[in-house]
Amino acid sequence: MRNSWFFLFLLILVTSCKQDNNGSTTTNEQIFRVIPLKYAKSFRLFEDNNNFKLEITDETNGKAISSYLFPKQITAPPKAALFSSTVIGYLEELNQLQTVIGVEKLNGVYNPKLNEQIKQGKIKEYVDYSLVNPEKLRKDRVNTVFYSLYGPELNPLDEKLKKLEITAIPLLEWKEQHPLGKAEWIKMYGVIYGCFELAEKKFAAIEKEYNKIKDSAAEKVLKDQKVLTSMMFQDIWYLPGGNSYMAKFIKDAGGNYVLKDDPSTGSQSLTFEQVYKKYLHAPIWINVDAKTKKEMLALYDGYKYFDAFKSGRIFTYHHEMLRYFEEAPVKPHLLLNDLVHIFSSENPQNLYFYTKVK
Repeated sequence: MRNSWFFLFLLILVTSCKQDNNGSTTTNEQIFRVIPLKYAKSFRLFEDNNNFKLEITDETNGKAISSYLFPKQITAPPKAALFSSTVIGYLEELNQLQTVIGVEKLNGVYNPKLNEQIKQGKIKEYVDYSLVNPEKLRKDRVNTVFYSLYGPELNPLDEKLKKLEITAIPLLEWKEQHPLGKAEWIKMYGVIYGCFELAEKKFAAIEKEYNKIKDSAAEKVLKDQKVLTSMMFQDIWYLPGGNSYMAKFIKDAGGNYVLKDDPSTGSQSLTFEQVYKKYLHAPIWINVDAKTKKEMLALYDGYKYFDAFKSGRIFTYHHEMLRYFEEAPVKPHLLLNDLVHIFSSENPQNLYFYTKVK
C-alpha cells in the first residue's frame, strides 16, 4: 500500500512540471512561452498571460545568471539608480528618463534631458556600485538598480539589496557581438518598464533602418579600402577580432577590416612593429583616442608614417565619448551610417558620432 502511494506521488510530480516542444515551461500555476530574440545572446524573455520572465544569461553555456518576474500591467515604473551609462540611451528611447533617481557620476552624463534634471537637483550621485550604501538607496526610494557585470559571479551587493526590496539587474549588453544584439536589449527595458510593445516597435524600426543602410553600402563603398582601428595602449596595439562587434560594423558598412579573416571575438594584441609592417598603407583609420594629430604624435611619434595619418582620413568619437557610450548601443543604425559615409568619401559631412581628427 505504501509503495502504491509512493508511485502515485512520483506520477504527480513528473506530470506537474514538464517542458513542451516549443520551449514553454509548464507548472501547476504558470505556462511560460518563449519570446524569440533575433540577435541578443545574453538575455532571454518568456511570458504567460500576466507576467514576463527575464533571464540574464551566460552566452558561453546558456545558463541563467539571474531570473526575474515582471507584471505586464504595472502601476508605476521603476525608480532607478543607473551604474551604467548605456542605460540612459535605452530609457530615452522609451521615454523613461523621468524615472531616474540617481547616477554613478553627475559629470559623467551626456544626455541633455538628464542634465537638465541634474541642474534642477532632481538626480542623486552615487559612487561605484560595489561601494554604494544600500540604506542610502532605500532612503532615496530607489527600487531598481542597473549595473554592468564584468565577472563570472553576481555582485554580492545584489542579495543585500534584495532584502531591502531593491531589484538589481546585471547588464551584459557589452558582450553582444552583433550591433543589433546590443540594440535588442531595449526589449528587456520594455519588460521592466511596462512598455514592451513600444520597445518592440522601436527595435523593429532600428533593425529596418540598419539593414537599409547596410544594403546601400554595397553601392557606395570601394571594397579594396582597408580599415585600421584603435591606437596603442602603453606598448600594445589592441585590434578588435575579426568576429567582434566593431568588425561587424565595419563589414556591414562595406569596409575591408584589416583583421577580417581573424575568427576571434576578443582583441588581438600586436606590437607597433607588427601593425606597421602589415597595415601601414591602410587608407582609413578609425576609433583613435585623440582629437588632433598633435595629440596622436604626443602619444607616439611613429603614427606619422601611416598613410591614413598623411592623408587625414582618421576618425574618432573621442570628442564626445559620453554620447557614444550612452547612444551607440541603441542607435547602431546611426553609427553604421557614419561609417558608410567615412568609407565612401574623403571628406564626409554631417557625421553623428564621429568626427575627423584635426
